[in-house]
Amino acid sequence: MEIIKFNVEFITPLLIHGINNNADANGLSSKALRGCWRFWCRALIGGVIKDIDKDKDKLSELESNIFGSADRKIGSKFRLKVEEWNGNNPMDIKLGFTYKKGWNKGNPAQSKGFKEGVSCSITIITRTTMTELEKNILLATIWLWGNLGAVGNRSRRGFGSPVIYIEDESKNPFSNLNGEKIELTIGKQPFADTEKLESHLINGLKNVWELYAQWINNHEGNIATLPAPKQAPYFILQSLEQIAVGEQGYINRDQAITEVHGMSGCKGLGFAFGNERLASPVFIRFHKVMNKDGLHEYLPIFTWCKQNNNKKHYNCAKKYLTDINVSGKAVFVNNLKDNPI
Repeated sequence: MEIIKFNVEFITPLLIHGINNNADANGLSSKALRGCWRFWCRALIGGVIKDIDKDKDKLSELESNIFGSADRKIGSKFRLKVEEWNGNNPMDIKLGFTYKKGWNKGNPAQSKGFKEGVSCSITIITRTTMTELEKNILLATIWLWGNLGAVGNRSRRGFGSPVIYIEDESKNPFSNLNGEKIELTIGKQPFADTEKLESHLINGLKNVWELYAQWINNHEGNIATLPAPKQAPYFILQSLEQIAVGEQGYINRDQAITEVHGMSGCKGLGFAFGNERLASPVFIRFHKVMNKDGLHEYLPIFTWCKQNNNKKHYNCAKKYLTDINVSGKAVFVNNLKDNPI
């Protein structure tokens, strides 16, 4: 067994509550984290494997090898504990828009949750059945979540954006995943500027991809050269073209969330009509950077995936992306492959 520890701080409000709409004062659950990590593991497996919709058994097998499966009677190869919850009292968090119909029409939308700044300690205890490569795949997946993902309700709209940090850098489990020193660390301090954040993302994503490719041994190309998927069976991560970093940020947290979450009239980012349901094809989260005046800004990261039978909603996602602006200037201009949006 091996014990791996790191910390997580949320730089945007964390919305976690059950069916009764009350936030759990105990904070984030290990079940919620596992679910997020599985999502990003599945997304990258789908991006690495060529023609993933023709090899779904392989997808299920690989995912189960890390997280377990009741269908395959494979237990999870690690235990997960969320400890030292440093949270404030649950409160009503504004969502950045007003209700347009119903009994609360015209009122600001809000949800139970925790204000930004809450943190916790994460402990992973690997089982003897987990190989060194599988452990590194899990850590690479957590890195992916820590840079592109989030957790909790409305996590695809900027809420629950995590920052992973290590108290003792000499015990950083993310710094040596391919047998050599690679840039996979995540620090608590804001990035010095947008270029530093983009460089961090590009280098880290390349290394995560290489690790997954080594694990799967069935791929073509890599995340730096492959084009964005034109028709994916589900949300997959295949290309740097799918990720855009905002060129402008927001000093005020409420303004940041309002701009990316509530101001667009585009309704095709996710829908549920009758028996038909589509998860949002976009994922927005924030990182903190220093602006030229030395102030911390919330800089949005946008990850999207064009899914099967989703032409209309893909166009809506692009419209949503290009409509976000500050003082008339577009926030998203180029993706990480340096192509125009």
